[in-house]
Amino acid sequence: MALVLALGGGTPSAACTVIQNRRFFATPIWEEGDKPVHILSRNDPAALAWRQFARRWRGDGILLGTEAGVDVLLYWDGRRYRIAYASEAP
Repeated sequence: MALVLALGGGTPSAACTVIQNRRFFATPIWEEGDKPVHILSRNDPAALAWRQFARRWRGDGILLGTEAGVDVLLYWDGRRYRIAYASEAP
């Protein structure tokens, strides 16, 4: 399992990034039914809580579910993709 991210809105010159982490994606939550991936618009009210953990966040983010039930945010900082972890515990 891997995520393919296209930066540039689907144009022929769009940059693609492949994110693959066998330990993260090998858990049962990623192997069953609907995948725990959700787009989080930077303008969404729920994004306010994430801004303290992702200060350089540009554009929309991607919420990735975990086995513990606490989502992580995959976001673009203007140069590369980064992961932000919320401070809540499962």
